[in-house]
Amino acid sequence: MHTSLYTIYVKLPDSLEWLLVHGYTGAIDLVQPHVVRFLKNFGKPHQTVVVADDTVEVLKQRGYLTEKTREEEQARVKELAEVLHKHQLKAGKGFLFVPAYDCNFNCPYCYEAAISRDGTGWTKEVMTKELVDAAYAAIQQLEPDVNRCKKITLYGGEPLLAKNYDIVSYIVEQGLRRGHTFGAITNGYDLHHFMDYVGKGKIEFLQITLDGPPEVHDRTRKLHNGNGTFDRIATNISHALSTEARVTVRVNTDRRNVNSLRQLVHLIKAKGWFETNNFTVYAAPTHSGGRLAKHDPRKPLPYQCSDVNGTFRRSQFVKTVLQQKEQFEQLRVMGDDDYGIKKMIKAVLTRGSLFPFKPTFCGSNTGMFIFDPRGEVYTCWEFVGQEHGRVGRFWPTLEIDDALLSQWRGRSVSTIPQCRVCKYALLCGGGCEAFAYEKYGCFLSSYCDDYPAMFSKFAAIAYKEFKQEQSVLNTSVMTDSINNQSTNQPITTS
Repeated sequence: MHTSLYTIYVKLPDSLEWLLVHGYTGAIDLVQPHVVRFLKNFGKPHQTVVVADDTVEVLKQRGYLTEKTREEEQARVKELAEVLHKHQLKAGKGFLFVPAYDCNFNCPYCYEAAISRDGTGWTKEVMTKELVDAAYAAIQQLEPDVNRCKKITLYGGEPLLAKNYDIVSYIVEQGLRRGHTFGAITNGYDLHHFMDYVGKGKIEFLQITLDGPPEVHDRTRKLHNGNGTFDRIATNISHALSTEARVTVRVNTDRRNVNSLRQLVHLIKAKGWFETNNFTVYAAPTHSGGRLAKHDPRKPLPYQCSDVNGTFRRSQFVKTVLQQKEQFEQLRVMGDDDYGIKKMIKAVLTRGSLFPFKPTFCGSNTGMFIFDPRGEVYTCWEFVGQEHGRVGRFWPTLEIDDALLSQWRGRSVSTIPQCRVCKYALLCGGGCEAFAYEKYGCFLSSYCDDYPAMFSKFAAIAYKEFKQEQSVLNTSVMTDSINNQSTNQPITTS
């Protein structure tokens, strides 16, 4: 018997206690520090920490102590990942339309900037009605049940350009006739032209970026002529909220604007957006520069997970933003770009939910398809317009290259060598495939993005919030995502 290789230790700040989390049984337990010392030193010579026999039994039941060999544990993770991934691949698909790659903004960090520079003329192409009809025919072929792919997302470039109103309205009207609803990832500048299509049952969700208060935002989110955009975007957000559409504001954050977050929240409060029940805001770290449309895949791009041009490593970003939240009460209304860790842990602690293990990182590995104005199909919005991201065509008929598609759909933590031996594998899903490819030139590489540090930080925050809400933690949860079994049993830490 030995301590499982998939035991995760989370130190709780301002406390002697720890959380134990198991990477494939899904157990979460609150324990005293001597239990952690016992596990970390189990089987080593001169082990002096002793725990009660019943505690040892619980540690065995919940997977922290195991008879499985290293190879057997890795095989168990691989088995779980394969079963869960097969289930994901059988679930409904997701579809996105790129009406055009063109954009009215000139943002310095835009990852599609290289496409515009390289493509010149073709980036000005706009979807035609014939292409829209072909895209809907492809959707019907790929997923006949509209209820399994109800929401379609509009993406770009900028999907809601005023000059493209006619084709966007055609996309939306044709989708509504077929039973779809819509979301849009938009800069929000021309949103007022599309307000008739915004609201419940139409374009129900909008993600819009504000990089800070006006004087900060207008330095990065500006038009090609250099004019600022904040005021018009803010007006459009207010109008969108009045339609009861859900609006999420994303704040692309680096060292140059992180100190303006508090001022932005003050401004948002003054506008009354928080008084609605359909508004959220979150900060996310910015990756510097535009990605290269053509590059040597053997050479990693310099900005990934690095501290250049004012960008943060993700753990540095989290630390900085959380420090500000501690200092400024009003910043606590701002969400955390934490890969859903806090929400996941709180759901398990609060509701006894099954641990939502994820064998993959995002929809590019499961069922996402993106249709662009050139009649091409992609699976990843980070790679739209780039040759190594294309998996087929939908015009004039649907033709998917199975070999290219398998580069995306075949990726899970069971196929990534680094992930199979990682205790966080089923929690993080292997990280972003696009970033992994750009950093290492390989689709089957992991992209950890400081996940272990993120997990420890946000698991501790989740527990703190849970304790505040429940007064005392008296329940521990063990879940088995394959057998759908859950037990609630406090651990003895004598």
